[in-house]
Amino acid sequence: MHASKTNEWTEKQIRDLYLGLLKMRQVEIFEQAEGQPSRSEFYEKFLNKTETQLKQQRSMLVFSGERIPAILSDDEAVFERVKAQANTIGYVSSAYFAKHSSQTSGDGSPVSLFTLK
Repeated sequence: MHASKTNEWTEKQIRDLYLGLLKMRQVEIFEQAEGQPSRSEFYEKFLNKTETQLKQQRSMLVFSGERIPAILSDDEAVFERVKAQANTIGYVSSAYFAKHSSQTSGDGSPVSLFTLK
């Protein structure tokens, strides 16, 4: 996540952003493409949803005119986009997190990542 006050975000707020329950127009949300292991893990462990459940929920959001996360290809694409652009959020695998968690964004502010529990 790259936002001005990332340390003030709770896991519930992040979960609600991805589920479409919290609407924050100033934050751009990214997720990974279908078939990526990080995506399945994030859905199941963090959102407590299957891909099918989330697709159904998101189709209702789209139908009602709500925004859904933009899809990027993989860990690297998500990390690089979040690192380069303020007010964005995305997820990456634990292995990618371990390798890149100390990097900073283009403006020198830290890129905050958290691991799934």
